[in-house]
Amino acid sequence: MKNRHIFIFIPIVILMLPACSQKQTKPRDNTGTHDAVQAVQTPESPAKDKSLLDILSLYRARRYESVADAIASPDTVYKLVLHGQKLGNIPPEIAELKYLNSLDMAFNELTEVPPCIKYLEYLQGLYLNGNMITEIPSFVYGYRYLSGLDISENQLTRVSPDIQKLYRLTVLNLRANKLTEVPAEIYHLRQLKSLHLDHNQLAEIPEGITSLTNLTNLRLEHNQLTDFPDELGYMVQLEELWLQGNPIPLKRISYLRAKLPATRIRF
Repeated sequence: MKNRHIFIFIPIVILMLPACSQKQTKPRDNTGTHDAVQAVQTPESPAKDKSLLDILSLYRARRYESVADAIASPDTVYKLVLHGQKLGNIPPEIAELKYLNSLDMAFNELTEVPPCIKYLEYLQGLYLNGNMITEIPSFVYGYRYLSGLDISENQLTRVSPDIQKLYRLTVLNLRANKLTEVPAEIYHLRQLKSLHLDHNQLAEIPEGITSLTNLTNLRLEHNQLTDFPDELGYMVQLEELWLQGNPIPLKRISYLRAKLPATRIRF
């Protein structure tokens, strides 16, 4: 009897699995917050792209208060608070904290912005207030995610037109410096919600301020302002306007109050 060959056809199903995309998820544009809460644990799962944290995650992130502690685990440090430590100089090892989102170096007797922080490309909040800084170096204007910059209570005499590069800024605090003018480029910061220019030596407000259509808080008190552009009266989105301590005629304040009845004008 001849051998018979029996062929059994077994269907083969090929599953087409999607290839892993190399495209990075676009970071969310969120504002780093300057808080004074107690230290809490680092979020269980850090940002997937290890770069930007959203507001809630940054709020919950562990608060490191020394560079030595932070560089022990540099890839999981998102918030470093050195406030009021009077360090004089910032250790260069801070450059190792490549995913740092919020950096507070206020009241540390600094005479310059530490060059070592130029490599912290994911900074959302930078706080340098209460030092003796005379100039903002160019690398600060290269922080593409910066949304909060506080360099108040320093010795600044000018602000570079490059300030316009920080287009994500929502809070800019330049109070208590030695500014005699504000560059027109500051009015390109269309996302600004809070602008502090008080306690300087400003003699006028450029008309371009009306470009800041998202501005809700404008502080101009204790300068040398004798007037303001009429266009200021069109900024109906303002919630608070601070003008006290300037030799502005009362009739001009009355004009503003008539134009901005919903704005709290302090004079």
